Amino acid sequence: MLFMMLPARAQSVPEHTRLVNCPAVMELYLPGDYYFCIGGHRLADGYARAAIDYFERAAGWGHKRAQYVLGLMHFQGDGTPSNRPLGLAWMTLAAERHDRDMDAALAYARRHSSKVERQRAEHMLAEMWPAYADEFTVRRAATRYERETRDLRRATARDPFSRVYIAGLGQGSASSMLMRMDQRADRFFDGARSGDVRLGPLEVVDEPRALDHGDDMKEDGP
Repeated sequence: MLFMMLPARAQSVPEHTRLVNCPAVMELYLPGDYYFCIGGHRLADGYARAAIDYFERAAGWGHKRAQYVLGLMHFQGDGTPSNRPLGLAWMTLAAERHDRDMDAALAYARRHSSKVERQRAEHMLAEMWPAYADEFTVRRAATRYERETRDLRRATARDPFSRVYIAGLGQGSASSMLMRMDQRADRFFDGARSGDVRLGPLEVVDEPRALDHGDDMKEDGP
């Protein structure tokens, strides 16, 4: 089972277990978030191979939780044949931002790995670095997010109270929708991006209606 080997402080609940739906529109704005969400549902449904494919796609957009879960799955052989060096490489990438849980998982895994496994992990990490490290993925993800939110930011600058609709996310004032999306982006980037980037096809709503957040953005628990 995932997380069974970890020290207590590293046994955080994967983010995907708190997500109810994965709005397709998020693939345009925050693809890492979207692919991780889909991967979480595939894993929960018992399709580990499909989950790994989605987690790898999320990891390519700098999603640290996806890299963390990939590390655990490969290191422990959870849903895939055990490959401890590959698991170590993924966990090293996940720990780039020094999250306490991810640091603890990496330290534990390294202590329980052989010298040969750690050396193999270093070689794998060197090959994976250009595709998955923050210095490459964060810039790409932030540029995409900024480009796709440009229209919403312009609408907010013109009239923050204008009503807009974003497919899959609902409607509200331009400023409230922008704030909602930026909060989600801040959780995704977790301080890794430099500068502010602020989403995508939107429509002006003629008749204001009560904002319906819908189920797409719900989270279980506080």
